[in-house]
Parts: sequence; structure tokens; C-alpha cells
Amino acid sequence: PRHLGLDREDYFANKGLSYCAICDAPLFAQKVVAVVGGGNSAVEAAIDLSKTSKHVYLVHRSQFRADKPLMDKLYSLENVEIFLGYEVKELIGDVSLEEIMIKSNQSDTEKKLEVGGLFIEIGLIPNSQLVQGRVKTNDLNEVIVDHQKKTSVEGLYAIGDVSTSEKQIIVAASDGALAALAANNYINQMKGEQNGKTI
Repeated sequence: PRHLGLDREDYFANKGLSYCAICDAPLFAQKVVAVVGGGNSAVEAAIDLSKTSKHVYLVHRSQFRADKPLMDKLYSLENVEIFLGYEVKELIGDVSLEEIMIKSNQSDTEKKLEVGGLFIEIGLIPNSQLVQGRVKTNDLNEVIVDHQKKTSVEGLYAIGDVSTSEKQIIVAASDGALAALAANNYINQMKGEQNGKTI
């Protein structure tokens, strides 16, 4: 997950700060929470959290990039408060996260928000350094794969978050099974060609 780069961000991880709303939302039921981000993931997180949380703040530094149907749904929710043009500047708390300080990009206006949880939904950084320059990647540096998880290099497969697949554990597990079957077929085919016959 992409981090905000704030002081004490690592300290508050799993102490009120999460990078996955779909994973951790139930832990924050009936609490006031905040979401940071402006893409589909952040807006979906705010929508999902609004169903179980008491109140949801959505903080984004610029214009929303989420799809219109999501934005329409977001604007219809009564327990979601939007701070557009604001950035989170400070994480506050002793043992766990208690407040966040946000600041306007247009002025020196600062607001302190009491929260029981903060969800950072500003994207992912694929851990694809090992194969950079060796396989085709997209503009997010995700490894491009086909339906069998094949990359642009023959005999090389990619699965999970590093690839262009959906970012869910269950999808990564499924990707692993597909890649294993495809790799097995590839190895058998290579063996067959070496022996002058197909196995």
C-alpha cells in the first residue's frame, strides 16, 4: 500500500490505521472514521464504511477521480462528510490513533478531527523491481499477464498484487493455481520437445 509518509504512520498501523477498508471495516463498527484518497478505492471504502460506522470523513487533496456512479452514491450518504482540497498533516494519539490534523491546500485552515480509525486508500506500489525491464508492465508498474497468468516472457508467470489482477487474497490464490497449471503444461511441453515427442 502507498503510504502518506507522515511521522508515526508505522507506529499507528494496526492501532487505528489501516490500508484495507474491505478487510478491517468490521473492527470500526459504530466508530467515527476517516478515509484518505480520491479514486475508486477510497470512495468505495467510504461507501462501505458508511454502512457500519457512525460517521465517515473523506479527505482528498484534489479532484475526485472515482467513477460517476460511485460519486453519485457517495453524495447521497448522510453520514459521510467530505473535505476536498485537504491533506492529512498529522496523526495524533498515545497508544492508538485518536485524532488527525488536516490542512486546506487553498489556505492555512487546519482542522482537528477525532477519529477511531483512519483508512489510507491512495493506491498500491507493486513490488515488481525484480522483473522491471525484463517483462512488459503497465503505467503502474504492474506485470501484465493473460488469463493463464503468462507474462511477456515465455515460461515466466506472475500472480497476485504484482500483476494486473484484482488485489484480493482470494484472487491471488486462484492466480497461483492457474499459473501452476500453466507452468506445469509448459514444462511438460518443453520436455516433450526435448525428447522429440509430446508427453
